Amino acid sequence: MRYHVQHRTPGLLIKHHHEGIYRLHPRFHGKTRDETCIREERFESAIIDMLKRINIAPDEEPIVQDVLNTFRHQESEVSRKLQRDLEDEFQHIQQSIKTLLQKFLDDKVSKEVFDAGHTSLLEQRKACEEKLAKFNADRSIHEKMCEFISGLRSLCERFCTGTPDQVRKILEEVFQSITTNSSIIHPTLNSLMEQIANREKTREGWEQLFPFVVNCLAGK
Repeated sequence: MRYHVQHRTPGLLIKHHHEGIYRLHPRFHGKTRDETCIREERFESAIIDMLKRINIAPDEEPIVQDVLNTFRHQESEVSRKLQRDLEDEFQHIQQSIKTLLQKFLDDKVSKEVFDAGHTSLLEQRKACEEKLAKFNADRSIHEKMCEFISGLRSLCERFCTGTPDQVRKILEEVFQSITTNSSIIHPTLNSLMEQIANREKTREGWEQLFPFVVNCLAGK
């Protein structure tokens, strides 16, 4: 099997399969310039090399489980802080709306500037309200963290054995972009996965990593 990769900015992968053509990274947009044919084993090898960096090694398992147990006892404090941060963000946006309105009423900004700023702030407020609603309705942070860690453990297996749709979902969740230079594949991890891949495989490393993961899971 071969992977046909169209060069885009930052890149768009297209996989030929017996059921048709699958766009493995539909988020990427740009002007198509040319096309490169990449064999399946080369593509998968490049991706698996990156996934191995994310994979939790056997000797890390006791550390991860211990940090998870500690996190479970701290969960209520973490949840309260996350909620306070979201509420503070909402109040800050509300205050910015009031300040902008007062500047307009005092003739310190034009109607065009007010309209543009007001529209942007309303969008930010709506996004913040949705985060708060989701946070209050979601499962516990500890449950979400356990599920996330479980997903890291099975990442390589799911990529190697998954259906085209499952593989596409993994690529979208893990990579910011996948580009090519001639026949060389350049996968780029997103910010969360990059932090995980570059972690120190020690207790201290995982303790430093957990707050970053928590914020990402909370949508911050």
